[in-house]
Amino acid sequence: MIQRVRAIIMDNNKILAIKRIKKDEVYYVFPGGGVEEGEELEEALKRECREELGVEIKIIKNFASERFNRGNMKQMEYFYICKIISGEIGTGNGPEYDVNSNYEGIHGIEWISDKFQDYDLRPENISSKLFNYFKNDKRYKD
Repeated sequence: MIQRVRAIIMDNNKILAIKRIKKDEVYYVFPGGGVEEGEELEEALKRECREELGVEIKIIKNFASERFNRGNMKQMEYFYICKIISGEIGTGNGPEYDVNSNYEGIHGIEWISDKFQDYDLRPENISSKLFNYFKNDKRYKD
């Protein structure tokens, strides 16, 4: 089973997301990626945030876990609420930014509003759970 990790980073009532622009669609995902062999989940998430975003993070808590079936591949994804502790967003050097990679489309980093239910933020069941979580958290109310 493939394991993946994702960072939920929120600041000033905005969520940091990766904007994916492909041939016929535009959508957003939480930053993160695959866990390498022998790597711990939290170690993988910190590495992915350095590569993809250019930042160091502190993991606050495990938010959710989801099992996905993508074709013949079974995946387990772990979503963590995180906080940026250093670095500069946009300085990552992961393979998705290499024009010679096999990644399809464009990857961009974007802060989206806390009204993220208005965005195509995937996976939808995690974004819905996150919306309800923050809606009920007094720190994120107007």
